[in-house]
Amino acid sequence: MSGAMSDYFENLVIDWLRGTQMPTPPTVLVVAFYTNAPSDAGGGTEVSASGTAYARQSIATPVGWTKSVVGTATRLANTALLTCPTATGAGWGLVTHAALFDALAGNMLAENALDVAKQIDAGEWLEFQPGALYFGID
Repeated sequence: MSGAMSDYFENLVIDWLRGTQMPTPPTVLVVAFYTNAPSDAGGGTEVSASGTAYARQSIATPVGWTKSVVGTATRLANTALLTCPTATGAGWGLVTHAALFDALAGNMLAENALDVAKQIDAGEWLEFQPGALYFGID
């Protein structure tokens, strides 16, 4: 995955560096999946929850995430198996990207392209082994 911080998160970092705001760390990081890439400003096409059993996945911090270095890249990765709900109806489509949010209906912090896009039809699901869902933040 490649990665980018969202404009919202970049502004938090700038305010922190200026000493004008100290953001409170989130107690969960929420993962959303996309069929069309979001940008730093948001947008993209999140998988539809209408009749598909799709739901954003909440992972507690810090226990659900680890900081790792691969080559020269530092990244945030899942520490446990993440299994998403089984798709129903027409399925989820071709899932190409993931994004991190600070709450279920919160602010996007970062987005990444998945290493391998995956077509999720009815009866199928997304699953990530420990370390397989990661976000490299540039």
